[in-house]
Amino acid sequence: MDKQHLLKQCRSLVPLATMREYHLLAALDEAVEVTACKDDILLGDQDDKDCLYYLLSGEILLTHQGGQQRIITADFHWLPIVQFQTEEFEARAITDCELIRFNRKKLDNLLTWSQVADYLEVDISYERKYDEDSSWMTTVLNSNLFYKIAPLNVLSIFSKITPKEVKAGDVIISQGRAGEYCYFIKAGRAVVSRVSKMGEAEVSVAEISANRCFGEDALIDNTPRNATVTMLTDGVLMCLHKNDFATLLIEPSVSHMSFETLDTMKDQSFEFLDVRSQEEFDYKHMIDAVHIPLVLLRLKIRLLDANKHYLIYCNTGSRSSAAAFLLESKGYNVSLLDGGLAHISQDDVKRLLVSEFDAIHQLADISS
Repeated sequence: MDKQHLLKQCRSLVPLATMREYHLLAALDEAVEVTACKDDILLGDQDDKDCLYYLLSGEILLTHQGGQQRIITADFHWLPIVQFQTEEFEARAITDCELIRFNRKKLDNLLTWSQVADYLEVDISYERKYDEDSSWMTTVLNSNLFYKIAPLNVLSIFSKITPKEVKAGDVIISQGRAGEYCYFIKAGRAVVSRVSKMGEAEVSVAEISANRCFGEDALIDNTPRNATVTMLTDGVLMCLHKNDFATLLIEPSVSHMSFETLDTMKDQSFEFLDVRSQEEFDYKHMIDAVHIPLVLLRLKIRLLDANKHYLIYCNTGSRSSAAAFLLESKGYNVSLLDGGLAHISQDDVKRLLVSEFDAIHQLADISS
């Protein structure tokens, strides 16, 4: 399927619709398109429990353990076909179908990155001291260079990047030499040049200006620079050393709590905080949970009580980890629900979760 057409279709899916285009395209690069013929059995392998499937066209009969059956129709179903990894089910194609498959954890990491970037952009816009820096900071947040970084460390990125004033004619990186820094252009212009073969003249291949990044290969491997970058004008570069980048790959610790320990905390005062999208919350959420999507956390943080203990959750633990770290940095008392709802047992689904609308308006019940 054409990627732009696929991108448009994904804009109607939950929670993909909330992702920035940069991050959604990165998710699509790793997604797998699946086709099924009428009467094919789908999603039966153990490996499928680590994946999320969305139905793009056609109809599927979903049979849950216990015999409950539902027909899922692509035109009226925007959530993943199966939400929880612990669900036992069989899916059979009623018609020829097209689906798209994402790795559950990788997708949630990209979703977290996208929404933390939104949080930080709002944070940046609130701080007058960042007025001159907002453009290059936005470039950093949109760079696929940082997808490997734990989302909890996003706040630390800017503290690791240092400014460097440069002059016209300064050679910033040289082809063939080892690199230690990645650079973001805050101000000025530079030219990228390359020698194709030994003895040949150097040829200009591109010109780069403010809010562009270069030299990022130095952060992820030790290969020599493949081009030379020279400043055309005076300017300012923001520099990130590979050793500092390495520290960003290490995930910081946040207080955790498992489903198994919830029953032992009945006498302790805490509230659940759900940081997923509105549609995910409506489908299933913890009883009496407060709901603030991660993407809106910076705008609605004032609604939280600094004297309460919040137990934060999402689907896999990725978005909730970021939310917990962000709230902890603001002085809130928070803990993280281990693994998220994806790992909740079916007994706990019945005991702890409620739905705002029964099994979704998008599903047609054909048996009870």
